Amino acid sequence: MTASSFRGHLRDKICSKIVETYGLKTDTSKDATAKANAERVAWLLQPIGQAQDANRYCYEEFTLDPPRGLAQVSIIRHALQELVFRGDTSPGAEFSALFDPLPLPTIALLLAMVRFGLMRWATGRLEQKGPEFRETTYGQVVKEHLGQLEDWAKLRPVITTKICHSLFKKILRLGGIERKQDKPLGLLDVAKENALQDLDNWVDEDDSN
Repeated sequence: MTASSFRGHLRDKICSKIVETYGLKTDTSKDATAKANAERVAWLLQPIGQAQDANRYCYEEFTLDPPRGLAQVSIIRHALQELVFRGDTSPGAEFSALFDPLPLPTIALLLAMVRFGLMRWATGRLEQKGPEFRETTYGQVVKEHLGQLEDWAKLRPVITTKICHSLFKKILRLGGIERKQDKPLGLLDVAKENALQDLDNWVDEDDSN
C-alpha cells in the first residue's frame, strides 16, 4: 500500500464516522433537517476563541462551553485503530513504538481529515463532489492544526505527553492488542561505563607528537 492510498483509506474511515460522532442526520429529504445539519457543521467549524484557535470539532467534549479534551476526540482513535491497529499482527502493533506517545503530526493529519469530512456536509446534505484531500487543498489545514497542537503541548509538556500516551493505550485496547515490552534504546549501563572509560582515556594523537 502506497502512502497516498493509505491516506485515502484513513480519510474514508474518518468520513464514515462523521455522522455518528457529531450527531448529523442522514435522512435529509426534508429541508429543515438539512438546515439543522448545516447549522451544526458551521457550529463545529467555529474556532474556540480567535480565528487561529482550534475548532470545536477538535475536542472530545465538543458540546461543552468551553469544550474540553483538545486532540482527544474519539473519531481519530477509532479510525486509527480500525485501519492500523487491527490486532497483534497489524502494522500498528508491529511498530507500536512509533506511535507512543501518539505523535502530534499524526493527530494534526487526522483532525484535518475530520474537517474534510465535515465540509462534505456543509450544505446539510452529503456532497460527494468537492475538493479532494490533497496537499494543495488541505496541507495548510494540517499545518494549522499542528501549530495549535504544538502550542498546546508547550503549556504543560509532561501532562500533554501523558495525554498522547493515553490516546495510544486506548487505541491498543480498542484493537485488543497487548503491548509488547520494547527493547531498550540507546546504550545499556555496562556499555555506557565502557564508553565513558574509553572517552576518559582518549588522547589526541596530533597533540602527542
